[in-house]
Amino acid sequence: MRTRIAFVAAFVSVLCGCLPAHFDFGMDFRIRGDVFDEATREPLEGVKVVFTHTGYVCEPADVQREEEIGESNSAGHIDIQYEYGTGRTVSPLRLFLEPLTFDISLSKEGYREERFALVARAMVRPEARVVNVVGTFNVNLNRVYLEPTTPVDSAKVVARMAGQLLLLRFALP
Repeated sequence: MRTRIAFVAAFVSVLCGCLPAHFDFGMDFRIRGDVFDEATREPLEGVKVVFTHTGYVCEPADVQREEEIGESNSAGHIDIQYEYGTGRTVSPLRLFLEPLTFDISLSKEGYREERFALVARAMVRPEARVVNVVGTFNVNLNRVYLEPTTPVDSAKVVARMAGQLLLLRFALP
């Protein structure tokens, strides 16, 4: 009789999401946006896009997992499909209530890095011990302006603007 009660209690705990289990899951991300030089407003080619898993809302990662997932094209446009997979041992209920946190960072030599802290929520299928995502997480960065860090770039901008102003002044009567 005691064995039966213990079995029923364990079964109910699993159904309620109280007992921890290992879950492997994958998430699809689509990251889009356009990157420009803040000073010149011109598109930036070759801006690196890095995905960093920072943990979960209530439990930051001990070791953050970083992966370079792509870069901007010659028009400064970013359009990257990325599949992220991970796993953890936790109760199904806690896994659902604690969404994944991640950063998307944009960097290029000679510019300050721009970092975006984001949260993704998943759907849990406890019977398969897999977390499924309904659709793709769309991350729209819109327009991002990276600030030049070197004085040489700033001097080029000032010289270019001065040249344009002089040209306009002499071109117009």
